[in-house]
Order: sequence, then structure tokens, then C-alpha cells
Amino acid sequence: MMGLSPYQAAPRKPRRSGVRNHHVRNAPGREIGCRPRRDARRRRVKGNNVMTARKLIYGLVFAGCVLYAQAQAPAAGTTPAPAATPPQVHLAVLALDSHNQPVGDLTADNFQITDQGKAQRIVSFHRAEAAAALAPHEFSNRVATGSHTTVILFDLLNQGRMDGLEAAKKIGHALAQIPSGDSLYFYILGLDGNLFPIHAIPEPGAAPAADDKTWTQQADAEIQTALKTVNRARKAGMTQEDFVKKTYVGLEMLAKDLTAFRGSRDIIWVTDGVPQVYQEKNCSGDWFGDCALYVPHLNVRLAAAKAAVFPLTYTVSPDANMSRDMENFAFSTGGRTFSGIELSDVLAQIASDAKNAYVVAYEPSADNWDGRSYHKIKVACDRKGVRIQTKNRYYAVPVADQQAPGALVAKDEDAAIIAALGSPVDIPDIGLNVAVSPAAGGKKAVHFLIRINAADLHLREQAGAFDDQIAVMFADYTASGLKGVPLPSDFNLHMTPEQHARVMKDGLSFGVDHAVDSTINQVRFVVFDHASNAYGSLSIPVAAPAAPAAAAAPAPAAPAAH
Repeated sequence: MMGLSPYQAAPRKPRRSGVRNHHVRNAPGREIGCRPRRDARRRRVKGNNVMTARKLIYGLVFAGCVLYAQAQAPAAGTTPAPAATPPQVHLAVLALDSHNQPVGDLTADNFQITDQGKAQRIVSFHRAEAAAALAPHEFSNRVATGSHTTVILFDLLNQGRMDGLEAAKKIGHALAQIPSGDSLYFYILGLDGNLFPIHAIPEPGAAPAADDKTWTQQADAEIQTALKTVNRARKAGMTQEDFVKKTYVGLEMLAKDLTAFRGSRDIIWVTDGVPQVYQEKNCSGDWFGDCALYVPHLNVRLAAAKAAVFPLTYTVSPDANMSRDMENFAFSTGGRTFSGIELSDVLAQIASDAKNAYVVAYEPSADNWDGRSYHKIKVACDRKGVRIQTKNRYYAVPVADQQAPGALVAKDEDAAIIAALGSPVDIPDIGLNVAVSPAAGGKKAVHFLIRINAADLHLREQAGAFDDQIAVMFADYTASGLKGVPLPSDFNLHMTPEQHARVMKDGLSFGVDHAVDSTINQVRFVVFDHASNAYGSLSIPVAAPAAPAAAAAPAPAAPAAH
């Protein structure tokens, strides 16, 4: 199912449901265990690559980090790359007390998780952390925002005309009351099914817009102006299935763009229901997941982007079908629904949820990923009076078919390296931060303090330790393009539960000196995770260290006074 093009026309009879309108888109220096990889593949490293590799190894050893280099190779032959391991299921879990206040002192032992009724073991557990702002000379492949980034999708396609006009007034008024529009973006889903930006997500690598903080003050007028263009009439001949496809494609596009941001990623979907079409024949499975077309594909894309959707309707008394559909959809993404609530209150609630959530992961067995149906998740807490809010289902896509939006999961290391080098923009699927400073001792090099977001790595718990295998690479660029032939080096990760908890909070950090000359103006750092086949890249502007200034000739002695 998931291997086919998801939005091709389907020979099925559409039915409406839940849509009111019938016209209806680790700090360095901390010691962490190291372990050699005995089956390392052959690596031929030349020139600047071997120098960087050696310095990286020495830096890791002396810093006591979790990596152990695998540049040494057998005398002959090549060992195939390890196969991708079964994926983990990641959840943002909010624990609330009887007064609806977050509970912040729980541990992994307080939670019990079942997947399709089978008990699961938690393999990763930590509190959500706010993304810190970048320091001078620090670079990231994810935009440095607050703890979360939110996109508002004002959906005219799935609302009645008068309902949409009334909602527009309320939204414009609410936005004008927001003191800062930072980390907040806004799109309209027009009657033609296309996205119309009011405040767009910046293109990868582009500088933030000058009005990022103040755009909300003018949003009301801009929305009213846009309505004259996007709220005229629906396209003739559009079917309910067309509405579903255009709506879901719009949500997928926004989720994909959100992957460039650090922290949690949210979509507030202002709508009057979840448009759906169903299979023509009687469906005996889950009516929402197994019987509704296109919903599984959308949920897979949202999950890959780690984006939660929060449907918001301004209808005071939504009917039972609308409420049911919105709740099922929201809970399947890790969000929640809002009805008749001011947008400013919704934003405040989502921000509070993101700040107080626990980030939990478990790893189902390999035969779990059958691609046949939704898997239902149940998370319970053993503390009396605690209520849990989290994602309640996911579609078990076969491992071979899993990929992030935009096909950012490679089939192997070589494919990832080629894709990373060929991409015109950085890949944010594995979060990377690099702080740049001159190398010590007057070397012709720059010092990189590298931080890898450990939550993006597939760290598996085995025999009381956490393990993974990654490859890292530095590629030099001149004004003419790529310089030389960069080659990756493999490293193993091996850490105790305490060390794992530390890197999940602080990141996996290490320092390395990288030699540069006067022709190099940029270095691209690439990380590939063998277990998940995910990868990330970051382009770092650099400048060769200036040659030390020649000692000034001593000034001539002043003539002696007579």
C-alpha cells in the first residue's frame, strides 16, 4: 500500500464524514566508554582526510567521548554495511494531574507501554529540552528557534464560506494580540486547494525574514486582502476525493518544511472537519485507519517529520461526527483538538505541552512492521491520579519502505554521502551544531566543536548498554566546488545508561582540528547512521588562519638631546 503513489485517483466510491460544508488540504571532557569495531570496512584515506581522521580520533580519545574510529581496515576484502535495524517508536508523553497541571518528576519506571496489546520495553527516556539560541560563530542545520515551531494552516477548503470569513476575523484579531510572531508561520489553504503564505517558512539556508517578530501585527489586514483572491469559488468538478488529496498534500508539505527546525514541530489546522473518502467495499478493520483512504500515508509522513497536528474549529457546538474525526486524527499524530477557543490560548497550551513533555522511545520486534494496519498504543502511569496525553496509534510501515519526507533516508552509506554532497541545502534529519574557532598553536586549521543530536540517532539498548554505528565525513569546498575526494570514517557508539541519559540531554559532543588553506571557504560535515540509514549535513563557512604578521622593524633611536 505505502509503496504506491498515494494520491493517484482511486476507483472507489467517496463518502463524506465529519465535514459540515457540502462544498468541500555531552559536553567534551566527560568520559564515556569506547569500543572498537572489529569488522571495519576497508578505508583508503588520503591527504587532508587522514589528517582530520587522526585528529578526530585523538580528540575523541583525549576528550573521552563515545566514539571509536574505524579507519584501520583488514588487509584485503570488504565487509558489507550492517543491515538497518527495526525502527523505534518515539512518543511525546504529557503527564497531567487531577488539576490538569503537568507532572514533572516521573521516571521511565513509572510508565507502561503496550503496542497492539503487547508490553513494550522503554529504550529511551528524557525530558523535552528547549533549543538554545546559537552563539557567535556557531552553525546548525536546524533553525535556532525556541522549544517549538508552529505553523497555522487556515483551511478554507473544508469550511463553509461564512464560517471561513468569521474564522478569519477571529484569527486576525488573535494574532494582533500576540507580542511576537517568532517561530510562528501562517498559510491559507485556498478554495483551489493550493497553499497561500501569509508568513512563509523560510527556504533552507535563507536568513529569517525581517518581520519575523512583528508580522502578526499586520496579519489581520493581510489575511483580509488574501481572502479576496483565495476565497472566491471552488474549482468546478472537484470531487470529495480531490478535497482529501489537496488537504493532505498541504499538511504533508508543511510537515516536510518543519523538519528544518529544532525542537517540537506543530501544525494548528483551523478547519471544520477532517475530509475523508472510504473504500467502496465493506471494511472490517479500523474505520479510521484501515477504511479511510490516504490517512495512513499522511500519518506516516507526519510521523517521519515528527510533526503533531492540532485541529481547531471555531464552531461552538461541533456535531458528533466532526468531533470524533478531529479527535481520532489529532490523537494519531500526537496532538489534541480545540473547539471554540481563542488562537492565543491554543498557542499557549501547545507551548506548555511541548515544554513539559517526556520524550519516550520503545523498539518493537522486527515482525511488528507488517504494513497491514494501524497499531494502537496505550501508555499508562502507575502514579495514582495521573492522566496521560500522547499519540495513540501509528501505521506499521515495512522497514524497507520507511523514509522521511523528501526521501532523506538512504539505502546505504554510499548513497547517503552522494546525496549529502549533491544537495544544494543542508539535510536536517540528524541535528548538527558546530562552533568554529581558530585552532590552537597557530596551526593552519580551524577547530570544530561538534554536537550531534543524540535523539536523532538509533541508539539501541543491548545487554545493559546503548550502541550504534555512525559514519562521519568532512568535505572541503572552494569557490570552484568540491576539493579532492572526501571519504567517510566509521565510528562505534557504546555507552552506559547513565552516559546515554547525559548525551540525550546535552548531545554527543567532541572537538576536532580540521586543516584548511587559503582556497577553502566552506566545509560540509556529514553524519550517517548505519542503524536507521538516516543522515544529516551541515555547511560551515571557514577562513584560513591569517599568516602571522612579520615582526616590525625597531624604530630608529631618537637623536640624543644636546
